[in-house]
Formats: sequence, structure tokens, C-alpha cells
Amino acid sequence: LSGRDAIVLDYIHTQWLWGLSDDDRDFLIRVSVLDWLSGPLCNEVLNRHDAGDVLHRMFSDRLLVIPLDRRGSAYRMHGLLRDALQAELERQDAAAARQVHGRASTWFEAAGDIDRAVRHALAADDIDRVERLVVGHTPSYYTTGRYTTLKRWIDSISRDRVVHSPGLCLTAALA
Repeated sequence: LSGRDAIVLDYIHTQWLWGLSDDDRDFLIRVSVLDWLSGPLCNEVLNRHDAGDVLHRMFSDRLLVIPLDRRGSAYRMHGLLRDALQAELERQDAAAARQVHGRASTWFEAAGDIDRAVRHALAADDIDRVERLVVGHTPSYYTTGRYTTLKRWIDSISRDRVVHSPGLCLTAALA
């Protein structure tokens, strides 16, 4: 079962999203590319200042997001809802989806979550950023034994790109 199925998508729109303001609907659609939500992250990727309040309200009023901690500082969406909204964003504005991924990559890098930064840079199709992140963080990941993560990163980059980059070749060899 997928949120991209027409029947599921129709159910989500009629049962979960009914009555939402255009702003709230747009908010949910744009953040659907994120697997982890917080006020500061959503503010950054959407260029807002009230995302924490919006997330809290969406949990309190409609249960559209699920808190991941007792303080309500981190949330996630139900998988079907997220999948349906991602499909809608990709149909409406694929460039906006890449932009959100790019901003999320920058935010996660600054927050020290390099794995998520790499995943979002890949989703943004920003291979130069992916290479910079992977090569720049290979020493710390290698010395702390995170070989599986290094291998996953290398496997997500085209073989041609890896072969033509000394830094990525070194990462591939270490992984």
C-alpha cells in the first residue's frame, strides 16, 4: 500500500487534509520530503519563523504529525501521508522539492547530522555537495568505524563520478 495510489491519495485528502488552510496544506506538502521535522529545520527550509507553532498545532488539532519526544521539539509524519504529499509536491513543483532538500542538507550539516545532510544533498541532485560532504567527513567516519555508512554513500554516487574523483576513490577504498 502506497500513499501514491489514487484511492489512498483520495482518502488522505478527504479524511486527513479536509478543512486545512492553504498555508497549512502548503506547509505539509513542502515538508513532506523530510523524514524528521522540527521547528528550526522547517523554518530554515521554508523560510518561515513560526514552524514550531504550526507543527504543534497540527499535532494538537489534527494529529497530522507525531511527536518524537515529550517536549514536542521533533515530529514525523505518518508514512502514507508523507508518501502522498511527496508525490503531490513532485507533481506540482519538482524544483521546490529539490530546493527543500538542498536547504535541509545545509541545515543538517550545520547541526552535525552529516548522514542526513548527504541524503538530502543526493535528493537535491547536488552531487558536488555530496562529494564535498563525503570526502570531508570520510576521516571521522572511518576512524570511528562507520564503514557501512561510507559504503552506502559511495554506492549512492555514480561509478563514473567516483572513478574521476581522487577523494571519492579513497573513500571507496576505505569503505
